[in-house]
Amino acid sequence: MTSFANISKQKFTLSRTLGKYVDGAPNMDLESFMCGMVELNFVGVQQNIEALFGRYANEEGLININEFVEATMSMNLRQKRDAQKRTSGVAFS
Repeated sequence: MTSFANISKQKFTLSRTLGKYVDGAPNMDLESFMCGMVELNFVGVQQNIEALFGRYANEEGLININEFVEATMSMNLRQKRDAQKRTSGVAFS
């Protein structure tokens, strides 16, 4: 959607895309999140989307769009890889 735009443009686009499904509200539920992920072409990976949602959901079962965007878009690729290794139990090399 943003090609290779800078990170602020990518964050804005992701926030706007997810925000469409909650009419601009700051939080979204799983169903709205799934709709946003389908628009972003995450199709056929429902369990992964549910796990991603669960990682960032609060006790009410909602995620804050801005916090989600900041958390996911602010990590560099090495941090993301290391986080994946930690959650899967793979030792660092």
